[in-house]
Order: sequence, then C-alpha cells, then structure tokens
Amino acid sequence: MIPIISLELARTLRNPAIWLIVTLLQCAFAWYSLSALEAYLELQPRLALSDNAPGLSTWLMGRYTLPATFACMLAVPVLCMQKFAGDRQNGALNCLLMAPVSSLKIALGKLCAVACVLAGISALSALNVLALRAVAPIDTVALLYAHACQWLYLLACAGIGLACSALCRSAQSAAFSSAAALLMLWLLSQGGATSGINWLAELSIATHLSRALAGVLHTGDLVYFVAVIAVSTAVVTRALENARVFGERT
Repeated sequence: MIPIISLELARTLRNPAIWLIVTLLQCAFAWYSLSALEAYLELQPRLALSDNAPGLSTWLMGRYTLPATFACMLAVPVLCMQKFAGDRQNGALNCLLMAPVSSLKIALGKLCAVACVLAGISALSALNVLALRAVAPIDTVALLYAHACQWLYLLACAGIGLACSALCRSAQSAAFSSAAALLMLWLLSQGGATSGINWLAELSIATHLSRALAGVLHTGDLVYFVAVIAVSTAVVTRALENARVFGERT
C-alpha cells in the first residue's frame, strides 16, 4: 500500500493544477480570516454589553473555519476526479488492477494520499488563525480540535469523491457527480430544518460539521464521518473487484 501512496502523492504534487488550487484556497483563507477579525472588532462595543458574548476563538470558528471548510469542500471533486476515472481513461487502471495488490489496499492507498494533501490544506487554514496568537488571546486547543474535525470532514468528502471517481467513466463526470453529492449532503440540513424532519437533518454532513466547529465534542459526529469514509471505501473496493472480474468496458 505504501508504494501506491507514494505514487499518488508524487502524481498529485507534480500536477500544477493542485498548486493553483492551494494558492487560491490560501487567498480565500486570508480573506475569510481578515473579514472575520474585522467584523469582530466592529462589534466589540455591542459585545462588551452582552453577558454571553462569544470570545474571539468561538467567533473565528463560526465566521472563519466554517466558510473556509466549504471552500475546501468545493476543491475536493477536482482533487479526486482523476484518481480512478482518469486512470480508467488513460489505461493506468488496468495496469493497477493486474498488480498483485488487493482492491482494498488500492482504495486505501489512494485515500491515504488524498488525506495527506487535505492535511496540508487544513494546516494552512489553521495557520491563518493561529497566527493571531501573537496579538490576541486564542483558545488554541479549541481551534486545533475544530480544524482536526475539518480535516476529518474533508476526508469524508474525499471518500465520496473517490467513490464517484471509481463508478464514473470520465474524470469530468466524476467531478460533477461528486460535487452534486456533496452539495446535496450539505443542503440536507436546511431541508430538514424547513420541513421539520429531524432525521433528514441528521443525515446532512453540515449538521455534524457545525457542531464540531462549535467546539462541541460529540461522538456521534465522529462516528458519522468515519461511517461515510468506511462506506465510500467499500464502494470503491467493490467497483475495483467488479472491474477485475468482469473487465473494463469501453
């Protein structure tokens, strides 16, 4: 599995599009963090009169980390679309399937490679707020927990993206289908709140993310993210096994 991780990381880091995405995300992170800090400073006179006013850390987790996570989510389909669908188009998937490596190891290897890239993106997101420690008191533990949940959430999104890539015939269709699936899971919380259906809101990935970014340690949220990753990995493994048994249809 380690050679697969190394190969995927090398391919990803050699892709100029990934560096462009990271640069754009870092610009978005800087803008989000400065905007959130400016809004907090403007509201200081009002917050000083409130007994339950949020601190800077709580404010940043709601006004910075949440939109930054949404921006990262939009980049996940582009990051995952080539992993299986692109290999299917250029014939590399057939070579990979003929290698003496199980389908589960292939799926986990590609997922781990994407996880490393997402860990770097999440670290860049955290650096924008941790840099404020030099000028303001910040709850470092709460912010690190929020960004750890952000990384776990992005990994769940990547699992969905890899599943779509394994099921689609082209990279473009994989990107479109994964983006549609992620947006649908994000908007389920609004649909559940509007219709009053609690279980529908609980299926939304945004519901579990908002609790985690609020600094609330809820085991159900962690179980949800892990379950999404596990189901997505099972889908990828099954798709690869079918390709091995029945062959790749052109």
